[in-house]
Amino acid sequence: MKQITDGAVVKRTFMDIPNAAELAGFSVRHFRRIIEEERIRIVQIGKKFFILGADFERWQLSKAGQRAQRLAFLNKSYTLASAVADKAGIPHVYFLQLVREQRMRVEEFDERYYVHNDDVARWRTEWDKKKASEADVKENYLSFSAAAALAHVSLPNLEKAIAAENMRTAQIGNDSCPHSYVHKEDFGRWLAAKQAISK
Repeated sequence: MKQITDGAVVKRTFMDIPNAAELAGFSVRHFRRIIEEERIRIVQIGKKFFILGADFERWQLSKAGQRAQRLAFLNKSYTLASAVADKAGIPHVYFLQLVREQRMRVEEFDERYYVHNDDVARWRTEWDKKKASEADVKENYLSFSAAAALAHVSLPNLEKAIAAENMRTAQIGNDSCPHSYVHKEDFGRWLAAKQAISK
């Protein structure tokens, strides 16, 4: 179709909506919503609806520009969640769960999640402290079950002894399933006294 404008001949190619949607990588339903939101002109020819090829090209260029701006913003202020999880040595799904629990600022782009750098820095500081604490516990403490086995007592009796002797204890692990530990020095003194009495 041709239209005369200011003495110039302007060619207008039309694209039917299903084909335009496929080229854009969207379902027809989603693309119709985009047409409405972006106010892209629709032309009806017979019983079919079309959009102008020029309008489609302008929309694609605008979309590419917005995409580049969005990515630049995310790369400046956010970090890819999977990269944070990999650096911490934890599963991606577990880290995303932590993101939700701690209400970190998160953005989704191209089916990827980005976490705000400030929130990542705060979480990383706490995580490193926690890991250092866990390393200290594993080096200087015994699990309750291991201590009970060494002393040949039941867990309830060990817990009573720990409370009575004011032994130092620690817990590591998830809040929903923490593991209890007793300090090796305190346990060693109590065990030595117990063995001396039994002799």
